Amino acid sequence: MLVVNPAVAAKSVKELITLMKAKPGQLNYAAGVGSTLHLAVALFEDMTGVKGTLIPYKGGGPALIDTVSGQVQMMIVPVVSAIGHIKSNRLRALGVSGARRSPLLPELPTIADAGVPGYEYSTWYGMLAPAATPKSIIAILNQSVVKALTGVELRDKFLQQGLEVESSTPKQFSALLQKELARWTVIIKAARIQGE
Repeated sequence: MLVVNPAVAAKSVKELITLMKAKPGQLNYAAGVGSTLHLAVALFEDMTGVKGTLIPYKGGGPALIDTVSGQVQMMIVPVVSAIGHIKSNRLRALGVSGARRSPLLPELPTIADAGVPGYEYSTWYGMLAPAATPKSIIAILNQSVVKALTGVELRDKFLQQGLEVESSTPKQFSALLQKELARWTVIIKAARIQGE
C-alpha cells in the first residue's frame, strides 16, 4: 500500500499527486534501488507524471522506520508490515497497490480507485524448474502445488500475512512472466533504474 508520514499534507492519492506536482522532486520515498517497492513507486510516477526523490535503503525494515519517523515522506510497503503503524496513526495509508482492496484493510481503496486508473502493482511468487524438465514432471509439480494452495489451513495462514493465493497452470504462469517482463522493462527504462 501507498503510505505517507502524517506530516505530509495529503490525505488521499489525489492530494498526494497534486502536492508532488506542485513540488517536483521534493517529496522523498524509501526503497531499495531496483527493488520491487522501487518499481512500484516508479510505476506510480510514470502513470501520474509526478517525481519524487528516492532515498535508497538496503531493506524494508529501516525504510519503514524512517518513513514512520518522518526522515522519509512516503513509500509503498506490504500491508502486513505497516498495518500496526496505520492503526496507531503513525502512518497514513492512501491506497492499496493491488487490483483489489486488502482483506486486512477493506475500507482502504485501491490506488486505481483513488485516482490513478489502471494502476496495479502486486508482488507474486511462482515456482520454476529447469527448462529441460519433462512436461510430465511439470504437470505433477503443478498439481501438487495447486492442491496445497487450495487447502483452507494454508490459505488462512497466507491471508493472515496479507497474501492472497491464486494458482495457475504452467501455460498461464509462462504468459504472466512474459507480460511482466515486457511491462517492467518499459518502467525500468523510463525511470532509468540501474542495479547496484
